[in-house]
Amino acid sequence: MDVDEKIKELRKKADEGENILSKNFEELLRYEESCGWYSLISNAAPATFDQYNNWMRGYIKRGGRPSFIYKVKFASDMASFWIAKNSFHIKPLRLNIISLLVPKNVNVTGNRGVTTILPENGNPLGNNYPLFSDM
Repeated sequence: MDVDEKIKELRKKADEGENILSKNFEELLRYEESCGWYSLISNAAPATFDQYNNWMRGYIKRGGRPSFIYKVKFASDMASFWIAKNSFHIKPLRLNIISLLVPKNVNVTGNRGVTTILPENGNPLGNNYPLFSDM
């Protein structure tokens, strides 16, 4: 069976509800559920440039200073900046360093680990809130 036929077969099995994931991936998913990624992706979304830029401008206006000044542009696909959609209990994300924007109407509790919390009208908890070159 060639690769195209194998892929077609796997897609058919998945469409029929069969679990086609490798055992290693299943174990990784179970581990991540016990860590923080599952709660993060269930309650947050990747932040856009405008969302992070608005937070940074408000923070500087209130007298804050960025943690770093980067000579690169903000890239929303770098998976480092998220925005909370719902209140939730955060868990540590192992060694993954992210920054989480938290709007006024959202409450994030728990052990943030290395995650930086960026409240809409407050001071950061953590140390990852750089000023990018396109801001």
